[in-house]
Amino acid sequence: MSAVQNPIVSEFSSEEDAATYDGWLRQKVQASVAHAESPVAKRFSSDDVARKVAATIETENAKRRLA
Repeated sequence: MSAVQNPIVSEFSSEEDAATYDGWLRQKVQASVAHAESPVAKRFSSDDVARKVAATIETENAKRRLA
Protein backbone atom coordinates (compact mmCIF):
# COMPACT_ATOMS: atom_id res chain seq x y z
CA MET A 1 0.00 0.00 0.00
CA SER A 2 1.45 3.37 -0.94
CA ALA A 3 1.45 6.47 1.23
CA VAL A 4 -1.26 9.08 0.74
CA GLN A 5 0.09 12.37 -0.61
CA ASN A 6 -0.69 15.75 0.94
CA PRO A 7 -2.84 17.61 -1.68
CA ILE A 8 -0.99 20.84 -0.89
CA VAL A 9 2.32 19.20 -1.81
CA SER A 10 1.24 16.82 -4.60
CA GLU A 11 -1.63 16.60 -7.05
CA PHE A 12 -1.42 12.80 -6.86
CA SER A 13 -3.28 10.72 -4.32
CA SER A 14 -0.38 8.31 -3.74
CA GLU A 15 3.34 7.84 -4.34
CA GLU A 16 2.45 5.07 -6.78
CA ASP A 17 0.26 7.43 -8.84
CA ALA A 18 3.05 10.02 -8.87
CA ALA A 19 5.62 7.44 -9.97
CA THR A 20 3.30 6.12 -12.70
CA TYR A 21 2.73 9.62 -14.06
CA ASP A 22 6.45 10.44 -13.86
CA GLY A 23 7.28 7.33 -15.89
CA TRP A 24 4.62 8.13 -18.49
CA LEU A 25 5.79 11.74 -18.79
CA ARG A 26 9.45 10.77 -19.12
CA GLN A 27 8.52 8.29 -21.87
CA LYS A 28 6.55 10.98 -23.76
CA VAL A 29 9.40 13.51 -23.46
CA GLN A 30 11.97 10.95 -24.59
CA ALA A 31 9.82 10.05 -27.63
CA SER A 32 9.38 13.74 -28.49
CA VAL A 33 13.09 14.44 -28.25
CA ALA A 34 13.87 11.40 -30.40
CA HIS A 35 11.34 12.55 -33.00
CA ALA A 36 12.68 16.13 -32.99
CA GLU A 37 16.21 14.83 -33.58
CA SER A 38 15.07 12.58 -36.42
CA PRO A 39 16.23 13.64 -39.90
CA VAL A 40 12.67 13.19 -41.20
CA ALA A 41 11.14 15.61 -38.66
CA LYS A 42 9.70 18.78 -40.17
CA ARG A 43 11.64 21.94 -39.40
CA PHE A 44 10.06 25.36 -39.01
CA SER A 45 11.83 28.69 -38.75
CA SER A 46 10.98 31.01 -35.89
CA ASP A 47 9.48 33.41 -38.46
CA ASP A 48 7.17 30.66 -39.72
CA VAL A 49 6.07 29.89 -36.17
CA ALA A 50 5.53 33.57 -35.36
CA ARG A 51 3.38 34.03 -38.49
CA LYS A 52 1.30 30.95 -37.65
CA VAL A 53 0.77 32.07 -34.04
CA ALA A 54 -0.18 35.60 -35.14
CA ALA A 55 -2.68 34.21 -37.66
CA THR A 56 -4.19 31.89 -35.05
CA ILE A 57 -4.54 34.74 -32.56
CA GLU A 58 -6.14 36.97 -35.17
CA THR A 59 -8.59 34.21 -36.14
CA GLU A 60 -9.59 33.65 -32.52
CA ASN A 61 -9.96 37.39 -31.92
CA ALA A 62 -12.16 37.69 -35.02
CA LYS A 63 -14.36 34.84 -33.76
CA ARG A 64 -14.77 36.63 -30.42
CA ARG A 65 -15.65 39.91 -32.12
CA LEU A 66 -18.38 38.15 -34.12
CA ALA A 67 -19.77 36.32 -31.09
